[in-house]
Amino acid sequence: MRSQLMMTMGLALAVVVFGATPSSAQARDGGFVSVNLGGSGHYHHETYRAPGHYEYRVERVLVQPAHTDRVWVPPVVEHRHDRFGRHYDVVVRPGYYREICHPARYEDRRVRVWVPAPIHHREVYHHDRPRLNLNAFFRF
Repeated sequence: MRSQLMMTMGLALAVVVFGATPSSAQARDGGFVSVNLGGSGHYHHETYRAPGHYEYRVERVLVQPAHTDRVWVPPVVEHRHDRFGRHYDVVVRPGYYREICHPARYEDRRVRVWVPAPIHHREVYHHDRPRLNLNAFFRF
């Protein structure tokens, strides 16, 4: 792109200074002006990545994982009297372990995360040898 701009500017300069056209032109006094634009190039595939950035997001964060507690429940015992007035204990319900399940606990937290930029692809024309020839010859 830049070399094409340089060629165009050189051509415009030649036209203004010498009053010539892009092809060879014969001057009245026997001189000539010649402007040749040319060059070679090729297309190639280019990939690039723009810089990434940080941004803030709200993410659900695990504060406490799910867990189970095993708790002992004591037996239920009643004090009774027999027909002679003696005290004795009766187990109404035996003791046992009870499982208490606690679900996981989450919180929403604002966190700063790095976001990489996407990879961009494009076809670019590469000038191998840009050329601008400006030849002028005048006889006095």
